[in-house]
Amino acid sequence: MQSPDIRRVVMSRRGFLLRITALCAVIAVPMARWIRQTEDTRVVQALRGRYYPGPVRPLDQESVSRPGKWAG
Repeated sequence: MQSPDIRRVVMSRRGFLLRITALCAVIAVPMARWIRQTEDTRVVQALRGRYYPGPVRPLDQESVSRPGKWAG
């Protein structure tokens, strides 16, 4: 039985950096896709309401210029 060549067992700096870079890429690409899918939507288009839920009354100048119930 031959003993393994020590130069083949030891990893060089370049080999280490290549493996670490490949590992980071393998982890980062799916994570970036997942983050893009789960990020909040910044613009939401509102749907038009079917009807106004309260009573509809005509506005006259007196009721518009009068302070409201909760006015300071």
